[in-house]
Amino acid sequence: MWMLPHSSVYIMGFSFLHEVLSFTKFKIYCSEDGSAWHEVFSSNRQIPKGEVVVCKRLPHMVRWFKVSVSEGCWSNTFNIHGIVTGLKPTRRT
Repeated sequence: MWMLPHSSVYIMGFSFLHEVLSFTKFKIYCSEDGSAWHEVFSSNRQIPKGEVVVCKRLPHMVRWFKVSVSEGCWSNTFNIHGIVTGLKPTRRT
């Protein structure tokens, strides 16, 4: 489970650091507050490394993410693609 402590994101998709093999079945869930979870992606095929896969878009921003593996094993990293809000700009002097 992961949480973005200082920002929220309108999710649009995910990409993976390593190839996802077709026998690995998993789902990615998102939440606004860590209590109500929404399934936004379910693997159903091989995914080449770096390919952006579109996910179910939610009408609200999210801060929490979790992965649930039902078949195979998970040894990967995923990148979140979307629109980030809530970042505080740094001021240069």
